[in-house]
Amino acid sequence: MLRMPKKTRPTAIYAGHFMSVEPSKFNQSAKSWGVAFLTSAFMIANVNAADPTKFIQVAELDLNKPIPSNVCVKDDAQGTALSKMRTIMGARGQKSVVAANQVVQNNDPAHGGLQERMFTSTLVQGGEGYDVSSNRPLGQAGTGYCFAQNQKVYVFSVFNKSAGVPSGVNKGELGIALVNNDKVGYKVALTMLTDKGTLQVVNFNPSTGDGSLKSADGNGNNAGNLAALKNTGYSASLPSAAKKALGIPDENVAK
Repeated sequence: MLRMPKKTRPTAIYAGHFMSVEPSKFNQSAKSWGVAFLTSAFMIANVNAADPTKFIQVAELDLNKPIPSNVCVKDDAQGTALSKMRTIMGARGQKSVVAANQVVQNNDPAHGGLQERMFTSTLVQGGEGYDVSSNRPLGQAGTGYCFAQNQKVYVFSVFNKSAGVPSGVNKGELGIALVNNDKVGYKVALTMLTDKGTLQVVNFNPSTGDGSLKSADGNGNNAGNLAALKNTGYSASLPSAAKKALGIPDENVAK
């Protein structure tokens, strides 16, 4: 039986290091498997969300404006969640930049405790982007997708060994943790300023595909891990010109 998450909070940092991630336990019975998987994935993904998750149809959105956080789409008589997600992201000029499997607990055993997490951008540094959560692993079409808005997204190459931690996130507890991670091969791939004013960072080790999504306040404090990531890599659909400009090998894609 699927259980909904308790109040979710970032895993704390001690002595400048992130503790190992333990996803929140679940404590409330769900009536619908499909909606419950999707909602739990989104709630785990978006601890800064102040508003409840809302399922919508594409026609309800003003696609000339950024997509608000906490909205979701799902398979129904109006179409598949995948087609709806692609329509929304296409209208906002979004490209999938980094994709990964988020490690979750109490997910459908058939999916191995993994759910896809996709991070998008307009490929203009400092532009709009989204954190898109699926209820299925990488390589499978989700039956639902949820969106969290990022107002400023910057993309970096994890293959630039001398780059270090970007200055915009190298501050406070977050900076200390990222520097420690960098020393052992976990490089910053994306930095994001959310619509809640928090900083988020995706970093991963290109040799293993293991990574994390980290969060902190605007000063880099109150930092923690939001998600443990596996199979992390740059999206296969990322345009070759963008990969070339960033110094990302064509063969490095999420699998």
